[in-house]
Amino acid sequence: MRKAGCLVTRAEIEEIRGVNCEAVLESLEEKGLIEETGRLEDLLLKVGSTFEADTRRTVKRLIALAEPAIILVMGLVVGFIVVAMLMAILSVTDIPI
Repeated sequence: MRKAGCLVTRAEIEEIRGVNCEAVLESLEEKGLIEETGRLEDLLLKVGSTFEADTRRTVKRLIALAEPAIILVMGLVVGFIVVAMLMAILSVTDIPI
């Protein structure tokens, strides 16, 4: 039996994750959540907010992984420019007059 205030549990959200909208609604109907609560809007808002929080967490992780790589690439570009300028400056003195 479900608690009166609990529309859907985290485990149930994880179970229906990764499927299209029609399958989500069918899954919720099969579990009897829609008929039991009679509040489809609240249920879908909770599922949506859970998915949104998971997506935000995933994006933060990806950004945290990408930042060091971007810094490394920028350092390599700046280093290449510095070396190219130094080579140009030092090669000017090698020109015979």
